[in-house]
Amino acid sequence: MSLDPQDMTHWPSGLRDVGEIIGPRAALALARMAGGVSYYIPKQPTEGHPFVGVIGAEAFAALCGVYGGDELTVPRGECDGAKKREILRLLAEGLPQRRIALATGATQRYVEMLAAQARRDQPQPRLPGL
Repeated sequence: MSLDPQDMTHWPSGLRDVGEIIGPRAALALARMAGGVSYYIPKQPTEGHPFVGVIGAEAFAALCGVYGGDELTVPRGECDGAKKREILRLLAEGLPQRRIALATGATQRYVEMLAAQARRDQPQPRLPGL
């Protein structure tokens, strides 16, 4: 992962949101450990949770304070411009979204989001006579 822990301004928004809660270094460690996977975040921090060993008890407590009681899909932070362009190219070729996710290493959710965004960005065809 080539994101700068000193400057979160160019990070993907989901990872930046987590970084603002637990700190940039902890967010990057969490993304490396669990990026793209959903985890239940308890309302109260527990020492046995797998995140504690990765980000520390204090950062985990902060994460519980915001996401406690919810499922959190940990952001990957890897969908850079080149990967996004590749996904958009494969979508334009008509490949299935699942296959694109597997081929590029992106989450299927990210591919679905880009597909929806691409559909919204396409101009609507004009009806004849209007």
